[in-house]
Amino acid sequence: MKKVSLLAALAVAAMVLTGCSTFHESKYSAPLTIKVETDAKPEVTIGKKITGEATIQRVLFVQWGASKFAECVNYGGQGSHGGFLFSPFEDGKAAASYDACSKNNCDVIVCPKYTIENDDYVVYVKTHVKVEGYSGTFTDIKK
Repeated sequence: MKKVSLLAALAVAAMVLTGCSTFHESKYSAPLTIKVETDAKPEVTIGKKITGEATIQRVLFVQWGASKFAECVNYGGQGSHGGFLFSPFEDGKAAASYDACSKNNCDVIVCPKYTIENDDYVVYVKTHVKVEGYSGTFTDIKK
């Protein structure tokens, strides 16, 4: 009976301690076509190359890590992965973008490139996101 209990405990430990790791790096795609009808013409000054990073960790349904996020940072494409009650990839992109913009005092990241490293151990997941791009600052909006 002790052998069966020991084997069962080893099997459970093996399942909990093993996991998988994924790595995703975004690539520039075809030009994005968006139709916006407005008379306003924003002027953006493009600056130096910038980077930002964020880490999101999760155990079952409890997520922690980054606490500040940029809004409307969803460029779509590969790497969008969400689950029940959380979206670590999109949250990580938003947090990394906030980090880059706040450190460099800019309004937008021009040509963002996201690198996502996801370590998944069944009950524990760690997602690290890095963004690279160029700083953009709105200087004027003309009508």
